[in-house]
Parts: sequence; structure tokens; C-alpha cells
Amino acid sequence: MPPAISLIVCTDGARVPTELLEALARQVGLPEAGVELLLIYSGHRRVVREISTAAEQKLHRNWTVVNLCSPKPGKARAINLGLERSRADILAWTDDDITPEPEWLATLCRPLLLPHDHPEASDITGGVVTIATHLEQYWFTERHRLRLAETLSEKRQGFVGANLAFRRSVLKHVPCFDEELGPGALGFQEETLFVRQLEVADARGCFVTDARVVHCFDPIRLTRPSLLQSAEKTGRSTAYVTRHWEHEKPTFLWLRLLRKRLQLVWWRLRNRTGRDDESEGADDKELDLYQIAVFYKSLINEWRRPANYSRHGLERIELIPEQAASVDSPVIRSARTPSAS
Repeated sequence: MPPAISLIVCTDGARVPTELLEALARQVGLPEAGVELLLIYSGHRRVVREISTAAEQKLHRNWTVVNLCSPKPGKARAINLGLERSRADILAWTDDDITPEPEWLATLCRPLLLPHDHPEASDITGGVVTIATHLEQYWFTERHRLRLAETLSEKRQGFVGANLAFRRSVLKHVPCFDEELGPGALGFQEETLFVRQLEVADARGCFVTDARVVHCFDPIRLTRPSLLQSAEKTGRSTAYVTRHWEHEKPTFLWLRLLRKRLQLVWWRLRNRTGRDDESEGADDKELDLYQIAVFYKSLINEWRRPANYSRHGLERIELIPEQAASVDSPVIRSARTPSAS
């Protein structure tokens, strides 16, 4: 008998996610059919055995632990492997630096377990992500919280990979995550593009305010170099989606890029901030200017490539080999990644 829910957790294997495993062991209200936990490792594998042992020791009744190793780096690749190997009709996932509340998984998946014709049924659900109390900083703004994936206020309600679930049936429309996006690739937006594609496919979405998790990220993410790196990844990822999925090309890209670079240099001169400043925190203005400059530069580069999607397409397209060198070639074929039955 297959489990009711498959929970996918991708980890680089750098540490044992003790807090996450202990929080999963405290989950209540789970379906009688149980939950399948897929731990997918990529990158460093030196503590894979420790993580596997810890999971099996902490998770007992209603839990089945499956260990998988992704042959190539990249979170989106690991997620796609999880989608292929999972057995449940309800798929959920979170990150290895997350601590969920006791009723999190049952609450997040409740609209998905309802019959399709139920008025409160949904095809995809997201929940609240808050920043751990010990990581709160006096200099946080709404923009900083957004960059750290917090989805607490109404303005920041959205679907992020730290707190997300969906029905397997949606994979008939959007079969996989884009492996050029996300950690280990361009940096972010693997779940953002997936959700936007589901919206085009008329999937029903629901933000579940009672499904709450706490983000206990590495404090190094609060340093200025880390925040700038995050802004860079956001700019690159946004440029990819803008070119390949939205097919948007703003006019005078080089002039826009030059303008933002000059504004960034001027801002740093006025505020006496150097690129090598290792202090904690970074000003919203600097992060925005840097992110937009990276966006324009990356968009110029992405427009030198053939599009990976038709405009607002649900599946990637693949150029026939002899046409791969031609940016304007219209000859394409579908490149579908099969999902588990």
C-alpha cells in the first residue's frame, strides 16, 4: 500500500539535520497510510550514513525513510529524482534547515487530500515561513525578509520550497522542475517557475496560514558578502525566467546596464562602502542596484541562447541537434521528464 504523502528533503550532506528530524518525529494528525520521507543527497556525502541512521532512529510509526543520492549537483535535479522515485499521490517538500510545527504536514496537505470536487480542495498549497527568533536583526526590512524567504505577512504570502505541497496529478501538466534554476545552478526560482507554470495550467492554489515552519538558516547568510551573493543569484535567476519563459526583452539593455552600474558605484562612493566589506547586513538600495545590474547583464547573455520554453510554456523544449547553434531556429521537440506512476 503506497503512503499517503511523500515528503522530499534535499540536503548537501554537510551536516545532520537534527532539528528537522526531531520536528518530523513530533508531527501529529498524519494519515493512517503514513508518510514516506525521501532524503536526497547531493554534493558532499560524508555524513550520509549518519543522516540515514538518525532519521531511522527518530522516525518510527507512520514513517518510511528512503535514501537517494543525486548523481549530479543541483537542488532541482534532486527534486526531480524525488518526484520520479516517490510513491504517494501527495508530494510535499521542505529544506534541511527548517523546523516545522507539530501540525505542519497534516495542515499543509489537508486541502490536497480532499476529493477534487470538494469546494475547499486544492492542487498546490504553500504555508508560512518565519525566521528563527535568534536570527532576527534590528536592521531587517521587508526586503531583507523577502530575500530570506519569509512568507509571513499578506504582502509576502507566496509559495516557497521550504513549505510547499501539491498533487501528483499536476505533473501531467508541468512534469518537472527546471534544472537550470535553484541552488547548485543559477541559484533561485526553481519553485517560483514551477508554481507560475501551474497557474497557467489553471491549477488551484491555496495559501495555508496555519501550516507554519521556522527557517533556521546559517548565520553567515546575514553577512554583507552573502547578501550580495544572494542578490546576484536572484538577478541571474530572474533573467533566465524573463528570457526563456516570459520572452521579454527590454529595450536599450546595454544602456540600462551601464546606468545601474554607475548608480551602484555612486552609491558606494557616497556611503563609503567597498565591495570587500565583510560587515553584517547590507542596505536595501545597494542590494537592489546590484541585483538589477546583474539582471540586465544576465539577460543580455540569456538572449544569446535559444529559448528553453515557448512563451509561458509548461514544458522545456529541446532544439534538434543540427539546429542547436541557431538562436532563431523554430525547429523544436518536446523534452518531457517522466513522473512516477
